[in-house]
Amino acid sequence: MPSFGAKLKQQREQRGVTLEEISESTKIGGRFLRALENDRFDQLPGGIFNKGFVRAYARSVGLDEEETVADYLEATGAGPDKPEPPIPLPEIRAEAANGPYSLPWGTLAIVLLIAAVALAVWGFHGRQATTRSQATASASRNAYRPEKPVVAVSRSSSQIATPTAARQKPSEILVAGSGRPLKVTSNPASAQPVSLQIRVRQDSWISVVADGQPITRGTMPADSLRSVHAAKEIVVRAGNIGAVDFEFNGKKLPAQGEDGEAKTLIFDASGFHPAPSPPSPVSSESSNTPQ
Repeated sequence: MPSFGAKLKQQREQRGVTLEEISESTKIGGRFLRALENDRFDQLPGGIFNKGFVRAYARSVGLDEEETVADYLEATGAGPDKPEPPIPLPEIRAEAANGPYSLPWGTLAIVLLIAAVALAVWGFHGRQATTRSQATASASRNAYRPEKPVVAVSRSSSQIATPTAARQKPSEILVAGSGRPLKVTSNPASAQPVSLQIRVRQDSWISVVADGQPITRGTMPADSLRSVHAAKEIVVRAGNIGAVDFEFNGKKLPAQGEDGEAKTLIFDASGFHPAPSPPSPVSSESSNTPQ
């Protein structure tokens, strides 16, 4: 009487089916199929996999699946009601150093993994807190950076720097046409700024010094206007004082001399007055350009 494997091979060959075709349709390796046909059940993976292989083989060649599985169980000695032994799974235990207790490696690995994740999260949050504290400290240091006010005085504008800004802190006054700033250091308690507008009706040579700093020196064309602001005093020397109009601290002044007369005026917090030592007489040939 042919064996179980021989019956399978006989049925397959009668139907003209090759092992390769069965392997392709069932996705079972050829060596497992040959082990079935040669009754080499010890080469099969065992357990429920063997019955699965038998069912797939029977379905591929047109045999009754349940009957073929029963024949397989009878051939292996398992019997229809005898459950196949489960596939043993190795269990690895770690023995305690000083005691009878044991700890599975799986549990130990999970504990170590949780500890590693907790340490990583703690380190991340610690770095984030340090970064936020450094950013807060940097922002508080840079929160207030006072800047010097810059007051521009143009020759075409009648507006000059406000006295309040000069009394609050030292400032820089940029005078149009001078090419350099006039640095003014004032005493907030007692300084009284001086403002002056100079308008010429005829071409006139003008020299202006504010707080010891030269502002302009040269001929001003007719109908030109220059505004000057100082913390202490403004000294004006004109070669044709009769052709020059002054507005001192918002008040227009009367004529300060005759046409062709050279004169030096000092404007300060106490008012205005001629220079203590008047300049030498101006010759008729250079009345507008004192030496």
